[in-house]
Amino acid sequence: MHNHRESVMRDEIDASRTTVLVVDDSLTYRTLVTRLLAVERPNWIVLETSTAAEGLEILASQNVTVVVVEFFMPEMPDEPFITEVGRRFPGVPVILITAPGSDKIAAKSLELGAVNYVPKRRLADDLVPAVDDVLRGVRESTLTREVVSHIVRSQTNFRIESDLEQIEALLHLIRERLETLRSLTDNEVQQVTDAVREALMNAHIHGSQTRSGTFESDGSVDSAESGAVAQLMIKVELSISKERLCVVVTDQGAGFDTSTVDESKLRNGFRIMRRNMDRIEFNSSGNRIGLTKELITPGAV
Repeated sequence: MHNHRESVMRDEIDASRTTVLVVDDSLTYRTLVTRLLAVERPNWIVLETSTAAEGLEILASQNVTVVVVEFFMPEMPDEPFITEVGRRFPGVPVILITAPGSDKIAAKSLELGAVNYVPKRRLADDLVPAVDDVLRGVRESTLTREVVSHIVRSQTNFRIESDLEQIEALLHLIRERLETLRSLTDNEVQQVTDAVREALMNAHIHGSQTRSGTFESDGSVDSAESGAVAQLMIKVELSISKERLCVVVTDQGAGFDTSTVDESKLRNGFRIMRRNMDRIEFNSSGNRIGLTKELITPGAV
């Protein structure tokens, strides 16, 4: 199965096919940035736009390698734009540029998901080297993913604390592994990640309780009080073969009554797992959830 993510990965290996998108409402700075890139790196394709909305449209229609964006966009605040790029195009790095350069703004840009930051007063000296650094990182990651994608079968076991930060870190790691699978589209990677998040949040919430009457995960990390769990552990088994991927999440709690697994009575967490995966299995005590996604339809050649 060929998808947009795989196409981007292959394009990024070839420096001559690097495409940089410049998003800045200032014609003066937008022209300066595009000229700097065109003069210093004539083999690159440089696209430009004055609006965040059009920038998202370009990202959706073309294989953009790097985004260079003005930090203060009046039409769309910086945070929603960068968040949207990260959500919809997770493989595309973002470099921020802005006039009032400061350590505070640099830190803020990294918190939002940008990979680098260049003050406008330093564009002539620092912009192209910054893009070069990002591209080196992208190509190294791309080659690594290419190699990993050829793994025939793998199994990885994790044992983490029932801690929200560790859960998010593990989800990020699992997503990166899923992105190497050529048999999954970008949308399917997101679906599997969402399903695993629900299973982990169930383990976090119910793993700290005595036997619960129902499965109640509402799918919100914010809904769980991080202080409610006292160093309990969560075991995660991730196995991937050519035919399927399986994720098994086990907690140390008493579980829940599996007889109450009735979709008409459950919240969003269980529905997301049921909708996004091909099969869900519980052990008898309800403290282990198995999620399965078929990668090749049985009988397919």
